[in-house]
Amino acid sequence: MKKMVKCAAFFTSGLIMLLTFTACGEKKQESFTSISVSSEEDTQGSKVSDETYNNLFDRSIVHNIDIEISEEDLLDQNENPLDKTKYRADVIIDGERFENVSFATKGSSSLIIPYTNGSTRFPYKLNFGKYEKKQSYYGLDKLNLSGFYSDPSCMKDWLAFRIMEESGISAPLTSYVWLTINGEDRGLYLALEEIGDSWMARTGRQTGELYKPESPVSNMNFGGAEDAHIIKEKGLLAYFLERIERMGSPADTGSALVYLDDDAESYPDIFDNAETKVNDDDKTRLIDSLKMLSDPERCKSVLDTEEVIRYFAAHNFVLSSDSYTGLPAHNYYLCEEDGVMSIFPWDYNSAFGENLGKLHPELTRENIINWLVDEPLYDTNPQERPLWAWIPADEESRKQYHAVLDELLKNYFESGRFEEEINRMYSLIEPYKAKDPTSFSTMEETLADFQKLKAFCMERAAAVRSQIGEDRIQ
Repeated sequence: MKKMVKCAAFFTSGLIMLLTFTACGEKKQESFTSISVSSEEDTQGSKVSDETYNNLFDRSIVHNIDIEISEEDLLDQNENPLDKTKYRADVIIDGERFENVSFATKGSSSLIIPYTNGSTRFPYKLNFGKYEKKQSYYGLDKLNLSGFYSDPSCMKDWLAFRIMEESGISAPLTSYVWLTINGEDRGLYLALEEIGDSWMARTGRQTGELYKPESPVSNMNFGGAEDAHIIKEKGLLAYFLERIERMGSPADTGSALVYLDDDAESYPDIFDNAETKVNDDDKTRLIDSLKMLSDPERCKSVLDTEEVIRYFAAHNFVLSSDSYTGLPAHNYYLCEEDGVMSIFPWDYNSAFGENLGKLHPELTRENIINWLVDEPLYDTNPQERPLWAWIPADEESRKQYHAVLDELLKNYFESGRFEEEINRMYSLIEPYKAKDPTSFSTMEETLADFQKLKAFCMERAAAVRSQIGEDRIQ
């Protein structure tokens, strides 16, 4: 199925909700090897030792996190969440106390929308070492807490990262938690490992550089009522074309990973969003890698080809246009080490075709389910997404990509493991969701969205199977 729509598919469902609220060295892979992933009985697809923070990410239970913060600070946070002020708090995780932890709101649309709608159910970030420099949760430095503002199923992020794990990707670890603040129930949240220093240590990337590229055009902290009025009067596409003209497209400012020139200032999307401390040599090295990425004859020498292929296999299965494959070219992490680049996942609460269906009613459910895994881009072209473009352009790489998809389909979806696991996880969280006092959805909506998500994945698996057939490396 060819792409049918040329409009602002990157404009997420979160912004639609907001409008409603405001308006009323070189390395080359010589071979392609399979990665063994832990069985479903293991607490995580990615193995970590008992000495690290595995306890919190045991997904067989719903964990308990209680935040103890002064009433004055809590009131200030609830009244001014967009400030993202870092408050001192004590955090009790499954009965174990950690003192002087930084507790702050986080996010963009996931923060703005609840606040605009009068809710105090915000997404949060815990930084264990902000005020106590050597403090961590068994090696974990930062923890994100997501409140499912746009996900009635409460499963999209969790499931997307599980699919990443099943594809052999070092995805952030996750688990469900019951959150209380000063003893008052806040409800069911998803705990997500921060992709940062502790993630780099856990995955053996301590010597690399980490970036979270972000284009100004995709920044959802936009101009409030004025911008909402423009959207209402002119439409989404006109609004974002104006933003692109004013701020530059992701292909012009770095986050699309297109080589522009040798000047580091030409890549603000990348270097202004470095997660590690980078110097001029680091910037030069990455720019050199981007230059080689644009060359079909040399691109593989600056890529961890296996990791990149595995990422795109899982990513293109779950259909998230609010990503590198969409016009924003964001919601991913770029890791570079000795000139070799790899990509890692982030933010999938509008995946599984969710934003496509809401933004484009002309797309049928069948259109979305059958979206081509070999032509996954949304409202952009391969020349502006070079990290992806080399895969379908090279026959050997395309077959390797299909082999990962085949592995994912056989081992997870066609084996029955997916249905067994998602049913078990729903049974785990259902009683907590039922008593959640601040939930954004009813239990009827949660059950319906869960069933929709499960059906979508099974039909998507069948569609991908029909696309790739038995095309795999012999």
